[in-house]
Amino acid sequence: MFEERGGITKVRITVLYESQEARDAATRSGMEHGMAAGYNRLEQVLASSGATG
Repeated sequence: MFEERGGITKVRITVLYESQEARDAATRSGMEHGMAAGYNRLEQVLASSGATG
């Protein structure tokens, strides 16, 4: 979900796992670090393309 406030756009992503065990396994895998890196890269690409919030 994209939300703009004060000229800043934020995205909220909800992940629904089939079980608590699946969620815990994803957390242990370090998935959040890979996702953060991907969003950081997207931010760089958008900034270099001249896209504005």
